[in-house]
Amino acid sequence: MKDAPDLLHHITTMFSPILLRKADIPVCKILQHPGEFIVTFPRAFHGGFSMGPNIGEAVNFATPDWISHGADASERYRNFSRQAVFSHDRLMFTMAQYLNEHSIASCEMLISELTRVIREEETLRTKLLESGIQDVSGKVPLPRNKLDQLDEESANYDDKRTCLICKHICFFSAVACRCSTSNVSCLRHSNWLCSCPPRQKFLLTWTSTKEMLEVQSKVRQ
Repeated sequence: MKDAPDLLHHITTMFSPILLRKADIPVCKILQHPGEFIVTFPRAFHGGFSMGPNIGEAVNFATPDWISHGADASERYRNFSRQAVFSHDRLMFTMAQYLNEHSIASCEMLISELTRVIREEETLRTKLLESGIQDVSGKVPLPRNKLDQLDEESANYDDKRTCLICKHICFFSAVACRCSTSNVSCLRHSNWLCSCPPRQKFLLTWTSTKEMLEVQSKVRQ
């Protein structure tokens, strides 16, 4: 675990149920028959075995209260430098385009998460600019983030703008440096991107603070 802290994410290792029970961790088992569904909850460590020829299918789905679990998962992935399957930030802002499909409760959770994300973006952008990093938003034209749907084209584009350090998808903005034509970092890890001074680095912005606040206001209304 010291050499590979994200070992459990590799789907190559299982803990013995005996060890888990000795640690007072609840362990359940079930035999799944054809036509039956098994639902696993967020952060549930699970595994299975096929008892003969088998055709299995897994479906990822989420109820509105998954928003907080998604935020936790995104943070854990960043801590382990593991790239997420899709951008949590993109999902939040895409959800904001379909408010007629959400209840008041889910909108409140969405507002809370949008507020957290926007506050961090505003704070870090200000700190980076004060440190000497240049803002080239008006000089470097970047493709606008498509928020109407989660499609393959957008996912492929997201894969090309992942933080070199924590593998987080830089959906709103990223930091780049003149020393590389491909590497970028999220706003948290600009100091680890390279050893160049701040004046050599620049801020790339796909979504302005104004646009982010407009989405937040739309959900709040």
